[in-house]
Amino acid sequence: MNSGRSSSSSGGVLGKGLRALCLWLCKRLAPREIGVLFERLQIALADEDPRVGHYALEFNNPQALCFLMDAYPALQGIFATYPRMGTVRLLDIGPAFGASAGLLSQMHRSHFLGPKLVVDVLDIYDSRRKFIEMSYPLVNFMHASIESLPGDAKWDVVYCSNAIEHMENPRAFVQSVMAHTSGYAMFLAPYNEALPLSEDHRSQITEQTFDGFAVEAVKVFTTAAWPMTADGVQRQQILVVIKAQAQRGLASVADGGEGPSPALASRAADHWDRWQAAHDAQRPRMTDWGDHPEVLRLIGAELLGSADTSIVGFLADRLGARQAHAMSLCCGDGSFEKALLAGGVFRTIEGLDISEVRIGAARAAAGEQQGRLTFRACDIDAADFGEAVCDAVVAKAALHHLSRLEELFDGIARCLRPGGVLVTLDFFGPTRFQWTDRQLDEANRFLETEVPEELRRLPDGSLYRATRPTVQEMIEMDPSEAVRSADLLPLLRERFEPELDLPLGGTLLSLILHGSIVDNFEPGNEAHDAIVRKAFALERRLMAEGAIGSDFRLIIARPKSAPTH
Repeated sequence: MNSGRSSSSSGGVLGKGLRALCLWLCKRLAPREIGVLFERLQIALADEDPRVGHYALEFNNPQALCFLMDAYPALQGIFATYPRMGTVRLLDIGPAFGASAGLLSQMHRSHFLGPKLVVDVLDIYDSRRKFIEMSYPLVNFMHASIESLPGDAKWDVVYCSNAIEHMENPRAFVQSVMAHTSGYAMFLAPYNEALPLSEDHRSQITEQTFDGFAVEAVKVFTTAAWPMTADGVQRQQILVVIKAQAQRGLASVADGGEGPSPALASRAADHWDRWQAAHDAQRPRMTDWGDHPEVLRLIGAELLGSADTSIVGFLADRLGARQAHAMSLCCGDGSFEKALLAGGVFRTIEGLDISEVRIGAARAAAGEQQGRLTFRACDIDAADFGEAVCDAVVAKAALHHLSRLEELFDGIARCLRPGGVLVTLDFFGPTRFQWTDRQLDEANRFLETEVPEELRRLPDGSLYRATRPTVQEMIEMDPSEAVRSADLLPLLRERFEPELDLPLGGTLLSLILHGSIVDNFEPGNEAHDAIVRKAFALERRLMAEGAIGSDFRLIIARPKSAPTH
């Protein structure tokens, strides 16, 4: 693609030095200074072709500045899900002058500590070809529309900046983009532009534009990258990340091969090693919303038959007479497995977990159950469970940490004996904890109006407020956390037939009683319990109205058919 191009001094200097220059820019210059310098780099090529100078002089390029300020941090979060030594193919749709594609192609090369990028750009305007090919020789320019691409043309990541608002049918455009994405697509556009739209901008883009797609992250924000309007208002942008249904998360494709990423699995194991050490040192009474006794009583009364019925007691009534040996995924320190044995749900259990430290804690705490309770450290995303080896597979707070869900569910079905079941008590909510606006609004309204400040205090003394973490923050904390949680329920129902599906809620309660906040609510304190009851009632009402779903569920299900071996 690049053979026969001119190699003038200006183009060569730009090609060789852009990576170092961009790194210097990001560290030292203000955002608007970066944009000005990009323009000057473009002007430097005017000697090569006067039309290049015309482009650079006549048009400001806020799209390049928008990329640096608003898009690249989110793209880094996506790139972090791929192996550091892997190769990622990226398509930039509607690249304008190609600055974003050029920057990516230069930075993510041989010396970059991260995945290496192969960058293509797609534009319906062929007039930009020469400028982009001269300025960014590592970028491959394609003159076409997304709809005209062959069906088998796929990219790991598709970046689409300020293009979707130009479409008459933006949802059809998103569908076309996702048809050519094997990993993630990112859309960046002006948010809910006031009517009437310009002749060029044909559609208003809001969160609803992306309803029904596997949205992993959505952010609405005010950007300083674009100039203010005539009345002094700065532009609002919406950034949306959508995941292809086949995306593997921790098991991303690297260098043409498939399989789990050892580096990401190791990071997840390290996280849970540290978690166990901190838990052993601090000994909190409760670790999440579902540990609070009042919550357990309310769930029992609502779903399990009585306020005194526990989850273990309920499972003993349902499963105790017919199940013998169980395999438990992501067993942690074995607390739940010990309770299952003590409650008579199973006769023997083998627990699996990625953390050696947690497995060590489980073995140390097995006590008199040691002969009936065994533990094994392994990466469950890469494990072979065997064939017809157990009567039940238990997954408590487990499935949402696993990325190879298609392979996982097939493996579970294979390892079950005839009549065996999957028992899961898990998180089925938004991937990477990308809470909906309604969730956050309702949770924060309740916190501010119903919860006294002393109960909202975090250990550092600040007041807690429910927020939506960035995808990058989630990956840095624990690359396995909620990695494909939004895909769990449809995939489970596709491969298994639920004989029980209880919506436990937690959609609001997990945010209201988040983290250390749940320990502020003293069990048995009537005033505290009354607040918990009020939050529970609000959550159930909104669930009944269809305003929110149930992020947590208890499901017992049988394989629909035996998978091929």
